[in-house]
Amino acid sequence: MDILVIEDDPMTLKMVEFLLKGEGYNVTKAESIREAETILKKSTPWLIIVDKGLPDGNGIEFSKKLNETEPDIPVILLTGEGRLPYKLEGLESADDYIVKPFEPGEFIARVKAVLRRVERVPRELVQSHLKVGDVELAMRELKVTLPHRKSVILTPTEMKILECLMAHAGKVVTRDSIAEKALGYEYEGESNAIDVYIRRLRTKIEPDPAQPIYIETVKGSGYRFRKVQNGELVK
Repeated sequence: MDILVIEDDPMTLKMVEFLLKGEGYNVTKAESIREAETILKKSTPWLIIVDKGLPDGNGIEFSKKLNETEPDIPVILLTGEGRLPYKLEGLESADDYIVKPFEPGEFIARVKAVLRRVERVPRELVQSHLKVGDVELAMRELKVTLPHRKSVILTPTEMKILECLMAHAGKVVTRDSIAEKALGYEYEGESNAIDVYIRRLRTKIEPDPAQPIYIETVKGSGYRFRKVQNGELVK
């Protein structure tokens, strides 16, 4: 598997390359966004690891661009900023967010987790739509269609969470499962990241976010997506 690492700090780049090659991955290195874009014109890696601060741009903004130009390639952000607001911002555009300095074992575990979750399959075979009752999710378009044909655009992270819930409609999905399947990192129990995203989703898709009909909170467990047809709950 080929992994593109975009990092301008020589020591970090050397460590990341050493760890990845030790696991048998092929590593292509870039020290700037411009250099990475040149590489991507010639080859398609299985994974991109990008530093947040680069000499010619912001890694988060670059990962947002990659969501549009290379939607099938997962992205991991590297950054020295570990506070929750920055994690949430990073996870809007990337599949995982790793804070420097990191433990080698955790770094490799997260790389493997992302590669397991985002398997390389022919684009035409990837499920692109989910429909549960009145709600239809178009994953590639980051769009959810609601009753009366109302459409709402989601962020990539919002889409992943909604996809996770809709794929298990009628069943309780724990916060740990949502974090692992949709956010790409081990859920920290004291963090309210999942709840923040659920509130954002409810604001976008619920007729009344204060009294949600689609995304139900199951106290002490997690969340459940409920099937609603023609405005009526289907049990």
